[in-house]
Amino acid sequence: MAKRKNTTQSDPELAAETEAEREKEEEPAPTKVQKVDGRGRQLPRHMQPNEEKWNARLEVCKQWKQTKGRFPKQNSRDKKEQSLYDWLKSFRLGGRDWTQARWEKLNEAFKEGWEKECFPNLAAGTWRFGAGHPANQRDEAQWDATLEAVKQFKRTHGGRFPRGSGGDENERRLYNWLYANTDTTNHIYTHERARKLVAAFNDRWQSECFPKSIYAW
Repeated sequence: MAKRKNTTQSDPELAAETEAEREKEEEPAPTKVQKVDGRGRQLPRHMQPNEEKWNARLEVCKQWKQTKGRFPKQNSRDKKEQSLYDWLKSFRLGGRDWTQARWEKLNEAFKEGWEKECFPNLAAGTWRFGAGHPANQRDEAQWDATLEAVKQFKRTHGGRFPRGSGGDENERRLYNWLYANTDTTNHIYTHERARKLVAAFNDRWQSECFPKSIYAW
């Protein structure tokens, strides 16, 4: 019985096509590019659309500042300018929607210390009196004592933060104190105190303490 002729050996073009198909089959399947945050960590899928929207908003702020030569102002009659100011305020250190990754992006976009130019009336240490005034020192000692009270509360209540309803008067007082420290327009807010809160808990403590006020994450 005659042997079957190997067509790939007699037809170089067919052999080349066969080899090309084999190599294509061996190639790994392309992987889908995942979005990452400012530290290179992969974002969950449900956060990716929000991050794209946030980045687009940041570009609008950058373009606005480049065109106007200044940051948006709080008391502007222009609704767009007021909206941009409120957006920046919510993401500054101690703002209600602050995250470390977005804070780094803001610093990269506007340089570190940008918030002093954007919010000149909120300089740390001068909220009611001059820097170094004895009244400030007393307030700082009282603030530190309240922070310790919050830490003690968490230790004795299974690690949870004080709640605004359902607890006793002391718990509500601690809750209101924490909330006041997230408001950058409140007289007790300073950069240094915002850093102390992050150091005491973590950089996402606000989302744990006030979950309904965190819209973006």
